[in-house]
Amino acid sequence: MKSATARTRTHRNRRQAGVTAPPEQHAALVELSEALRQLLAAPHHKLPRLDLLGAADRRISLPESALRALQRSVEMLSKGYAVNIFPVHETLSTQKAADILNVSRQYLVRLLDEGKIPCTKVGRHRRIQSDDLLVFKQRRDKRRKSLLAEISRLGQEMSGYFDPPLSRR
Repeated sequence: MKSATARTRTHRNRRQAGVTAPPEQHAALVELSEALRQLLAAPHHKLPRLDLLGAADRRISLPESALRALQRSVEMLSKGYAVNIFPVHETLSTQKAADILNVSRQYLVRLLDEGKIPCTKVGRHRRIQSDDLLVFKQRRDKRRKSLLAEISRLGQEMSGYFDPPLSRR
């Protein structure tokens, strides 16, 4: 029998794990993503009411905010991405923040120490606001894309790979 601490840890890990879709669900996800995108393209005041049918034919109306979150999640799943949902104002540990950025915890701590991501200290532990982490991630990703575009442009200008001259002996 698991201890209460082990059960809590297992629940937390399951909650933090990203959700992925098996390949056989790809076509259905693409179709659902497109249907939700078209539905939400309507003006706010003309959005149709959508209901879920629950147990004992109980109808549950879906608010627009839930539909938008669902549409974005389904869109990412249909493209093969793992989806992980967490509150924007959640306080993160260094390990969880490192996992979100897909970097080592040590590298994340270096970014915090350099002031590239704001953090607070609770005793000896650093805590990061998820919205601060997402701002950093968006800036980092935007910079990466622009650098890759520049490298691609330079490669096309040079019409392929650059062959350095043979060194003299």
